[in-house]
Formats: sequence, C-alpha cells, structure tokens
Amino acid sequence: MSYITQTNYPGVFHLEHFIFLAIVILLIALGLILNFKVVKQDKTRELILKISGIVLLIMIIANRFSIVLVNRIVFENKSYSWINLIPNTFCGFTSLFLGLTIVIGKKDNPFLNACYPVAFIGGLLSTIYPDYLDHQMFFDPRTITGLIHHAIDIWIVIYALAIKYINPSFKKLPYFFLYITSTMTFGVFLMDALGFSSAMQIGKPLISSLPIFTSWYMVGFMLTCLYVGFLFLYPIIMKKLKKA
Repeated sequence: MSYITQTNYPGVFHLEHFIFLAIVILLIALGLILNFKVVKQDKTRELILKISGIVLLIMIIANRFSIVLVNRIVFENKSYSWINLIPNTFCGFTSLFLGLTIVIGKKDNPFLNACYPVAFIGGLLSTIYPDYLDHQMFFDPRTITGLIHHAIDIWIVIYALAIKYINPSFKKLPYFFLYITSTMTFGVFLMDALGFSSAMQIGKPLISSLPIFTSWYMVGFMLTCLYVGFLFLYPIIMKKLKKA
C-alpha cells in the first residue's frame, strides 16, 4: 500500500521503463523467430494467436479491476464504483475489443480489420510513452497491467500480419472509420448516460501538456493518416519481400 501511495513518481524513460521496453522487443522478436523456425502448421499458429487473445482479455480485465480497487480502497476515492470497470479510453476499449475479435472471430474478419490499426498505434505509443507514469509508480498494479496489455496489442497485430491472419487493403478502410465513430459515440454515451467525467479523450487530451495535438480530433486525424500510409506501403513491402 505504502509503495503505491508514494509521490516520487518515476515518469517515463526511466530505468524500469527501459528494461520493460527491452523485454517487450526481445519477446516479440523471439516469438516471430520461433514461429517461422519451429511452428509450421497454420492451425498451430492460429492457436498461438487465440491464446494471445485470451491473455490480452485477462490483462485488460485485471487492469480495469486494479484501477477500481486501487482508487477506491488505497486512495479511498469513493467516486470509483463497479461501473468504472467499463473501459473509457481508446486503448482500454480497443484492447478489450481486439481480444474478443481474436478469441471469437474468424480470420480477417471485419471487426478485426476495424480495430487493429488503433490497437497497434495506441499500443505502440502507450508502451513507448506511458504518460500515467507521471502520476503512478511503476510497480503499481494499474501501471503493470496497463503496460502489459498495450504490449500484447502490439504482439497480436504484428503476429497476425506475419501469419497473414490479417490481410490489409483499402477496401477494408470503411471498417476503420466505422470503429472510430462507434467508439466516440460509445464515449459520449459513457459521459451522458453513465456519468463518466471523461471518455475516449473527449474534452481531455492524452497528454495534458499538449492539449491541442493530443485531443481526440487530432488523434483521430493522425490515426487515419498513419493507417492510410500503412495501407499504401503494405503491398509495396510485400512485393519486395517476395522478390527477396
């Protein structure tokens, strides 16, 4: 308890954070190498992906419980209740959505194509720059579970692309836009109907020191640009890899 309530927050880019990043990079690289060197059957590869989805669901659920319990019990913040188990951020909601689409859905399904760009970009940004380290200790359960579920987002998307479980194309771009608009609508519902003070970065930027550049409209615009750029480059990269 005393560790969690400390106020000498480490901030981003400190020793523990760098070690975590190194471990994530090492595990993803090792996983990809073992996949292509050892695992040969598509069914086994898909099973690995399904298991990854289950682990992601466990971690996002653990993250939501830790947020509610730590704030309510440790910090005695009675404004937190069981309703706060519902993810109210793009990253949290997308991790839950991605996990469900991997575990329940089929290969290259529309729901997966809708959310994987947000899962990867959000997971990457939140793993590299976890701004909550400015007000949480590194080994706080909220921090650890948050870092892990973001890292699993990255792994799942990279692995799904590597085994061709996802086949990117411009034809699937509308799924992405539908996901963004639906998620924002859900955020408005959380605020208006369930009384959340903030949701999906509506009225609350990702990084408080950069209110304009990290507000929901700029985040949505940057996500769209990055995804469109990826869709443009993907077939070019794949052609070069086949020739190599």
